[in-house]
Amino acid sequence: MMMKLFSRWKRGNTEAHFQNNKPIIIRKTKHSLFDDIVGFEDVKSLFEMAIKAERPVHLLLCGPPASAKSLFMRSLTKLERSYYAVGSSSTKSGIFDYLFEYRPRYFIIDELEKMNKKDQTILLNLMESGILSELKHNQQRTTQLKTWVFASCNSTDKLLPPLLTRFRDIHFKPYTEEEF
Repeated sequence: MMMKLFSRWKRGNTEAHFQNNKPIIIRKTKHSLFDDIVGFEDVKSLFEMAIKAERPVHLLLCGPPASAKSLFMRSLTKLERSYYAVGSSSTKSGIFDYLFEYRPRYFIIDELEKMNKKDQTILLNLMESGILSELKHNQQRTTQLKTWVFASCNSTDKLLPPLLTRFRDIHFKPYTEEEF
């Protein structure tokens, strides 16, 4: 399997012009969800494309600690109708109740690998078909959602294999000695 590693320091939004045979570098500024994050222009572009897509696109950021994954997750909370959760404190029933009641367009999960595997199963149908269905004693509820799932993790080892197939995963490079 070929994996693309994304660069931390690639700069974008610059334009060079010449005036009197001297280069003038102009930094284009545009309002972005990710103004607080330096670099990662390729990752920012992927998120912007995913957000603008007609159908849900699910992205998973994977990489070492302190590689801006949580910064991306927190920046995504600026989106209207978004909901942020931390994997270590999220349960299947809590997620189901929230999704059913509030119907968020964007569901953002930081540290997904810290969520129990039995709780990760709530995301399978949501990401594949948008259908949430629950059957309990004398109670049934079903709904259709159009929800984008954005998540982060340090490692995919503790994630359900079927869940991984529903994400477009983005792997960050580990830091080098020179970057410290």
